[in-house]
Amino acid sequence: MASFDFPNSPSNGQTYSANGITFTWNGSSWKRNTGAVKGEPGSTGPQGAQGATGPTGPQGPQGNTGPQGATGPTGPTGPQGPQGQAATVKHVRQTSNFEISTGNTSWGVAGNIQMTLTAPSNNCQLFYAYNLSFSAGGSGGGEGNSYRGRVLVNGSFSHYFIGQIQGGSISTNLTATFQNEGYGASTLYSANDTIVVQLEIRNLDSGSGNKTRLNSGSWLTAFLFEVS
Repeated sequence: MASFDFPNSPSNGQTYSANGITFTWNGSSWKRNTGAVKGEPGSTGPQGAQGATGPTGPQGPQGNTGPQGATGPTGPTGPQGPQGQAATVKHVRQTSNFEISTGNTSWGVAGNIQMTLTAPSNNCQLFYAYNLSFSAGGSGGGEGNSYRGRVLVNGSFSHYFIGQIQGGSISTNLTATFQNEGYGASTLYSANDTIVVQLEIRNLDSGSGNKTRLNSGSWLTAFLFEVS
């Protein structure tokens, strides 16, 4: 069907016909004459051939997270791990200054610095950590501090873990981080050995001027391990 080509600047009542349709200019617009009658719709034509597949559309937004699934069944028990090495640890602390009573010149345990350990197995070895502080006790100005650290095994003296000092410095501080006793048959303990670890001090005479004081805050930790 040809396109309509209406005249420019038509006069009122002027007509124009094209494609079997007549229009009349009414002074402001072309108005179609209504003489023609619309026919009945024709029958549906045959289905056209299938068109080509269009391009893939853009990816849609990610969906919401689904609900958590049910907990799965408990797995079987794993095999038993190897047995760890036996160990015992003890710690003691002096919470106030301590002195041996005046007139007593014997060695004695220094306040709370004493502990008893039981060897948990054969081939055990002792290690120590400590911070021990001494000063002149009594009236002060004496001949110096006297101290020693002893180890007793099953009721009998075994050895010193701190060597014996008599009349040492007026002010002394002893420290150790992880001190061992050496590795040898003489320093290994057997299962169920009773081991007493203690710090001892003494007065050099029966007066009040040559006394050793263990200062508050001193402490001792002993570690008893099975060694391989």
